[in-house]
Amino acid sequence: MTSAAPRTARPDPCGVLLVANLPEGPLVGGVEVGVEMILTSDLKARHAMHLFNTARRRDPSRPLRERLGYQLGRCVELARDIVQRRPKLVHVKATVGVNYWQGACYSIIARALRKPTLLQLHGGDLDAWYLEHGPLGRFGIRMCLRVPSEVIVLSEYWRSFVATLAPRQTIRIVPNGVRVDLAEPRTRPVERDLRIVTLGALGTRKGHFEILDAIAQLPSDSLRFVFAGEDEFGGEEAALRARAAELGISDRVDFVGAVTGRAKWRLLADADVFLLPSRGENMPNAVLEAMAAGLPVVCTSVGALPEMLDVGAIFVPTNDAGAIAAAIREVSSDPDRRAAMGRANLERAHSRFAFTAIAAALDELYRESAR
Repeated sequence: MTSAAPRTARPDPCGVLLVANLPEGPLVGGVEVGVEMILTSDLKARHAMHLFNTARRRDPSRPLRERLGYQLGRCVELARDIVQRRPKLVHVKATVGVNYWQGACYSIIARALRKPTLLQLHGGDLDAWYLEHGPLGRFGIRMCLRVPSEVIVLSEYWRSFVATLAPRQTIRIVPNGVRVDLAEPRTRPVERDLRIVTLGALGTRKGHFEILDAIAQLPSDSLRFVFAGEDEFGGEEAALRARAAELGISDRVDFVGAVTGRAKWRLLADADVFLLPSRGENMPNAVLEAMAAGLPVVCTSVGALPEMLDVGAIFVPTNDAGAIAAAIREVSSDPDRRAAMGRANLERAHSRFAFTAIAAALDELYRESAR
């Protein structure tokens, strides 16, 4: 008599199935950092949370058929996970581009399996990305917003925008949070040359080329600039170095690559000003971290930035090197003002964006949505 084959153990049920990207290695993107904060908080145990990891190796050279086959396989895996784990709630995180359509497909699967579903929108150029599409593409984007039980956005700006696309959808605001307890004490001596840091993917979107043009308009004897980040698509650092050489400012700009973890907090502690003249943002974690580090900020007034910052920021127009240079002159010439701006940002980070408060908001939302 042959023995029966052992049954595969059924996965443990979970309360919240988090569908999100969490790649291996140091986490650079703001969405990934936020996912890690959720999974290392007490939300994971409180809601018996399980991660369905959507991380994948980016390889544009793969044939379209292979990429579509991969995505179909992930959809089947998600459906199987939902059936086996029987979550009370599915929380899907999505950005723009391909990732938006992936998030929409995952939301459709969860709703087809009769699960309450939250679709949380990240990505700083959702509005511009929407306008790039023709009538059919825009219709598809709008229809996808009707699928989940509720949509989560990060700020009032994005709530208003999404409401124009899906006026009958329930839209909740849950901002990004920052681990204020990780910020390190300021170490920058007052008498040293000013150190101005920008943190984020190198390229056009974050305004790095405008920064170089602004540096060329500023005095060379008292300002140092640090570009921390990797290429957004590939080749951006080489192009920026070439532009710096062309302008004769190579010795005033340090390219330090991606900086994560404690090294990132030490970089901010050793800075005087944080600079981010982006052309599009949602609610950038880098600015929240600069606020938690007590830094004054020079940035554009895009996305949620005007809601995040008040007297602690000088706002400049997008794509305007002259305005960036003027703002740097303004903030560099007045140490008392820099200190006051930094204190205002530090207080705001603790009072409005500490991750403990954001986790409490998610906890309440999970309980209400699951009911």
